[in-house]
Amino acid sequence: MEFFKIRRDIPFMRHALVLNIVSLITFILAVF
Repeated sequence: MEFFKIRRDIPFMRHALVLNIVSLITFILAVF
């Protein structure tokens, strides 16, 4: 859910690359 929320903000995601990585990790953890 958070991944989609951050993905919605393209400029914000681009500005904060670290946040994107954290979101990916959270998404992977949620899947497992």
